[in-house]
Amino acid sequence: MATPAEALLKVPTPTLVVAGDRDSRSATAAALAGSLPKGRLILVPGDHVTALGAPEFTAAVLDFLGDPVSLGAQRAQVLQEGQDGSTGVAAPAAGT
Repeated sequence: MATPAEALLKVPTPTLVVAGDRDSRSATAAALAGSLPKGRLILVPGDHVTALGAPEFTAAVLDFLGDPVSLGAQRAQVLQEGQDGSTGVAAPAAGT
């Protein structure tokens, strides 16, 4: 069952919709992205299956997420320097 358009219009979260440029479903992907207030459609080389292996797929996801690897390194730097008010030392987990 498809999600009603009224429900999609209420999604406040930025949403990435990725489809292959040779995917027979790319029209529905475009409609989905267009129905989401903060939807973004990216077409990558490939069909419905092979698009997942395209380097452009990975690049699109990393770009959309703000490259979490880089963000993680920046967070570690902030913790190390104590710029966020912390000591830079993580507390041990409960029970350890």
